[in-house]
Amino acid sequence: MRPPGNPLQQRLLGVLDDHASGDGMTAEGLATLLSLPVPEVEAELDTLVHLGNLARRAAAGGEVQYSAAPRRKLLGRMLVDNGVITEEQLQEALAEQ
Repeated sequence: MRPPGNPLQQRLLGVLDDHASGDGMTAEGLATLLSLPVPEVEAELDTLVHLGNLARRAAAGGEVQYSAAPRRKLLGRMLVDNGVITEEQLQEALAEQ
């Protein structure tokens, strides 16, 4: 996954992160929400899918929906979050790499 490259991509990701209820949003819905032309939004959505920032799927009605791609967690962060190691231990291990 690469960071978004322009302000519109950042706005699209922000909107999709805010609407991360499980259901995706259509290009038309995003374009309406952002007051932008649908083709412009579709082009940026395609780029974000290609970069791995978004997931694209066909809904039951056949419409294409976009949602934020699942974010991967680093192993060290998972170990700290689950109480296996402390933050200090993680930082020490990273310094030794």
